[in-house]
Amino acid sequence: MKINEIRRTILITGASRGLGAELVQVFAGEADQVIGLYRQSDSEVKILSENAQMRGQHVQFFKVNIGDSKEVKFFFAFLKEEGVVVDVLINNAAITRDQNVILMKSEDWDEVMQVNLKGPIDCIQGVLPLMESNPSQERNFSKHIINIISRVAMTGNRGQSNYAVSKAALLALTKVAALELRSKNIQVNAVIPGLLPTRMTEGMDVMRNKSERSLRDVAESIRAITELHAMTGEVFSLEDRVFNY
Repeated sequence: MKINEIRRTILITGASRGLGAELVQVFAGEADQVIGLYRQSDSEVKILSENAQMRGQHVQFFKVNIGDSKEVKFFFAFLKEEGVVVDVLINNAAITRDQNVILMKSEDWDEVMQVNLKGPIDCIQGVLPLMESNPSQERNFSKHIINIISRVAMTGNRGQSNYAVSKAALLALTKVAALELRSKNIQVNAVIPGLLPTRMTEGMDVMRNKSERSLRDVAESIRAITELHAMTGEVFSLEDRVFNY
């Protein structure tokens, strides 16, 4: 693949496994240059990198803890220094620390908020200068920020007060950022991917009754959203409609 064939630069957090890893493969397969951030899972990243290299795809991974504001700011300063222009940011990284409200530990609450909410805010603030850059070559791609949220942001779920609150706040952030960034021609939308067969949902009783939907299908749908124009402040639900919560 020649460098001038690259269409866009896509930045994905939580890119080492699950939906994030699938997003890396889908965007790279469409000749996009992909930058993946991950906190751990070095072995998974090595496999993804080797597969991308064999296919001639442009994929780079960086080990960045989204829950550490200093690390995030340092990373975006590095990208700016390198002259990187980002077209799409997908805030996918998230963690769970489930426990009933009455037993919830403050450290578990704080860690979930730091990764699931503060991380996306830090990434949005860091990526804006890279989206507003004016490179020498003409780029007519629309700019997108996609926040991955969850149905529990609206419905709640037993034992997930911290996770539900973090996703509800991320939904609110999506709405506000969409209003504030509209004048910059940056589209900000949220996606509810639905329950997916990932490590996060492994062993959950609710997964036994869920009809399968592939990670690839969801990732392809998210990629299609990043091709839209003049669509901002929306919540796209990609849930399996056969399944009832």
